Parts: sequence; structure tokens; C-alpha cells
Amino acid sequence: AELTTCWTSGDCPNVTWASVSDPDRGSVYEISLAENAVYAGVWLFNITDGGINLSDYSAGALKFDVKLINAGNNSEGYLVTTQCGWPCASSPINTGVVGGSDWETVSIPVSDLVSNGLDLSKVNIGFNIYPVIEQQAGVVFRLDNVRWSR
Repeated sequence: AELTTCWTSGDCPNVTWASVSDPDRGSVYEISLAENAVYAGVWLFNITDGGINLSDYSAGALKFDVKLINAGNNSEGYLVTTQCGWPCASSPINTGVVGGSDWETVSIPVSDLVSNGLDLSKVNIGFNIYPVIEQQAGVVFRLDNVRWSR
């Protein structure tokens, strides 16, 4: 899947990403937020043309593995959202502080995404993650195995 930065094409000045080699996982994404970052994030599964129907996952979960490299000024964790053609989206769900010094799997029930506004029939951004707003300065984290499970 392609990792996208910024609301428009190109690199953002306050968030960068790269595929790096993790000693435990091999190739993973590493996301780094600048010291001046306030509201920046990354998303996966950016689909155009009306999105895709993920109704078959209604009883499942959105899962991902995360490992914190540098907490920066973050003390409240990450926010995760999904979208179904803006302004159709799930409200941000706070994961809390996860992925301390080792990999941790986070599982968000799809029913929580739906009850927070997601229309499963037209998902166009299947995963959006960012450190809590105004707690992003200097945060570095890794992502692996982002998936929707039934």
C-alpha cells in the first residue's frame, strides 16, 4: 500500500516517512514528525472514485502493529480515523499510549468506526494515524501489518 503525506501531493515540511529495516520485523514504515509539528499524519489505502465496500468487515477489526522510537512531547498516544469521502469519516479514536519499547498490536473494532461515522459501503481512506494534536513534536514511530480483519 502507498503511504501518502500531506493533503496534496509532495512531501510535508512537518512529517516524513520511509521504509526502514527493523531488527525484529524487516521492512516497515517509519514516520517522523518535526519539532514544529502540530497537526500532521499519514494514511494508507487512499482509494479514489467512490471508495470500496468493506461491509464484509463489519464484525471485524482494523488492526496494526506499532513501535514507538521517540515519544517527543507525546503523552496521550495516537488518533486513528477512516474516511468514506470527506466529510464522511469516522471520528478520531484515541489508541492511548501504545508500542512503548517493543511492537504492539492495536485492534479497533470496525463497529467503533461505524458508530463514529464511517459508512462501510464507500471507504476511501482505510487507515489514517497521527499522534494526538499538539503532542506531535519530535515523535518517531514505526508501522507494520496494517490490515482489516473479519
